[in-house]
Amino acid sequence: MSDFNTAILVVLANEGGYANNSQDIGGETFCGISRTFHPEWVGWNLVDTFSDKSLAVANPALQSLVRQFYYANFWKFEAVVDNRVAAKLLDSHVDTGSVIIRIVQSLVGVAADGVWGPQTETAVNAANGDVLLSKMRRSLIGYRFDKVAKEPKQVVFLRGWVLRDAQ
Repeated sequence: MSDFNTAILVVLANEGGYANNSQDIGGETFCGISRTFHPEWVGWNLVDTFSDKSLAVANPALQSLVRQFYYANFWKFEAVVDNRVAAKLLDSHVDTGSVIIRIVQSLVGVAADGVWGPQTETAVNAANGDVLLSKMRRSLIGYRFDKVAKEPKQVVFLRGWVLRDAQ
């Protein structure tokens, strides 16, 4: 069984604190939670009470809401036996959505429908964790280059994406 509390540390380290980059399609984000894509997140009410939103990152109540959000919306990997694979899945799921699930499904030989289910889970658990992680990293990096080829303005994020994917 994989540990969410270990996996979320990877996500939080990669997502950082508060950002509002006009070139980011997610717009304003707090610990990786996009106001554009998740305007209903209850944490926004608390974030908005801070005049310097970067200081909100240290707020324990907000940190708890961030963890709850990721657990409820992205954590599907508790039955993955390799904690490293589960952490990579969570981090990539936060960053790419169902893209990582389709990537992993194609790597382990199940139908790439983007839905995490028992067949995918069984195949992931049967795979060699080191080999799977290596293939996931290469596939994610390839996905990023394809994304930038389709959306050239996103090139400003390529270096950060590749560094994250290579972890």
